Amino acid sequence: ALQTKTDHPDSVASKLIKSIEELTQESQGPTRKAMVRKGMQTRNIHIISPCNTGIFPEKVVFQWKPLEKLRTLNLAIKSLSPLSSYSLQLAPDSDTFTPTPDKAELQPGITYYWKLTGADETGKTYNSRTCWFTILSGEQVNTLQEELQAIEHMKDISRKERDFLTANLYLAYKLHDWGRPILAAYPNDKGMQAILR
Repeated sequence: ALQTKTDHPDSVASKLIKSIEELTQESQGPTRKAMVRKGMQTRNIHIISPCNTGIFPEKVVFQWKPLEKLRTLNLAIKSLSPLSSYSLQLAPDSDTFTPTPDKAELQPGITYYWKLTGADETGKTYNSRTCWFTILSGEQVNTLQEELQAIEHMKDISRKERDFLTANLYLAYKLHDWGRPILAAYPNDKGMQAILR
């Protein structure tokens, strides 16, 4: 009987995992393999913040590492629900942008995605990876501060237990930039490192 050749299940799974990894890397910029294959140099704009985190309302500032060779620089901010899109031309040598309501009206509780694109004098394009952020509401900030004070006033708990509760509280509010350094301060603690991952 003629049998059709099929991939072994483990082989299919490994191909799927490899495909997902490549897709993830593509969203962060060109992979090393792709750069070698295409013979191109890295042309990325490095985002500093906010990147995949919640932020406080008074700290809505976009930061990146500037590229001297850029002649144009564009910042795109989008949300999917509700659907909104902002596209702003920035000074090519800039490294920060603070949105104002007339430029981009950003609301608390919405997940926004942002990316930078630019071009040099020869027309070569440069991109950042896409990062998300969400802005805490005033009510969330007040509640968070109350909860942080409650943790600080707890008696009979160690510094490590206090840090554990604080880091988890930050992560509950999607404040990854605040929770990550606390967890990273315990490199030998398996529980802290599991949360960090």
